[in-house]
Amino acid sequence: MTRIENSYAKNVNISGFRISGDGSYVKDSTVAQTGDVCGAPNGVKNARGIWLKDIGHMLVENCDIDVSGPHGTLAIQANHGATGVARNCRVKGGEIASTVETENISGNPDPTPPAGVPTSAEEAASGQSSASGDTGSTDGGQQDSTQLPNVLSVEGGSPDQVATYAFTVGGEVKKSTDRGASINDEDTIDGSSVEGAVAGGTDSFRFSGDLTDLSTDGSPTVYLNGEQVDPRTTAIRPASRTS
Repeated sequence: MTRIENSYAKNVNISGFRISGDGSYVKDSTVAQTGDVCGAPNGVKNARGIWLKDIGHMLVENCDIDVSGPHGTLAIQANHGATGVARNCRVKGGEIASTVETENISGNPDPTPPAGVPTSAEEAASGQSSASGDTGSTDGGQQDSTQLPNVLSVEGGSPDQVATYAFTVGGEVKKSTDRGASINDEDTIDGSSVEGAVAGGTDSFRFSGDLTDLSTDGSPTVYLNGEQVDPRTTAIRPASRTS
């Protein structure tokens, strides 16, 4: 389940926000796909607004979505079995998928950041905002991740065929930048369980304990402590690390 509130995304390839799972939602947030975006490794540029992905019924409520830029596509996409409701939203430049019910949808979205969203790198790094001093945990606590001994990396997918993954560990897990990975807020950590997706890039996580469950869809390549492993294996004990 993914829950996004009072957030802002601007000129992001693939999607401004991507959510998955029953009960997931985006509320009181803004997506502004109004300019150029960085291309995927294969050069594809597909700037969706909000992407409802995989099986589940989700909600988009009180959001401003502008995908009128040169690479904007759907304002709200839903596929791979996803359905949803878009309610009280302002939309410009793109359609809403037919599997998403609509209630009170109008035009003229406000492309500016919602109140409380960090507007500088310094604010974002410190977790500051005008709305709250709570730093939250959407980053999965990636700080000090190098102290955890094991590394799981997932590579693959493409903008047209995203690969998904889920795994559970026996100890602590945090996002990391191993194997050149980027920290992606859309990949979620819930206790010792992780769910995420790759669209041509790499996601990496450091963890302690055993890798007790692992599943994938879309044929990504999975590495455990630098060695490629079979994603169909559902219970793997990590190799010991000496470095």
